[in-house]
Amino acid sequence: GQCQTALSNKRHLVSMQFHGVSGPAYLFSRVVNVVCSERRTSEMRTGRHIVRDAYCKKCQRYVGWMYEFAVSEDQAYKEGMFVLECFFIQHTPNNEISAQTNATPALPPLT
Repeated sequence: GQCQTALSNKRHLVSMQFHGVSGPAYLFSRVVNVVCSERRTSEMRTGRHIVRDAYCKKCQRYVGWMYEFAVSEDQAYKEGMFVLECFFIQHTPNNEISAQTNATPALPPLT
């Protein structure tokens, strides 16, 4: 089945040029209905970042991460933004981005 909990809207889409654990991912300026993990340091292609994994508030599935802090100044624009991995989300007819639960999570559910 599919969770279909609204996570964002296409008007909050900043970039489609991101990559996650599962492949293509999108950067959003605003995301709702998620809970975030504790902070962790992540070494990414663009340098070191402090991030929080993001999980759907309803189905508890991993959907992406939030950039809390970018060590490199040229990456600071990402701070406070969310990356949603395409494998874990779906587009609805009314331009909403929502969670889908038929995807196998890349990370264990947040408890």
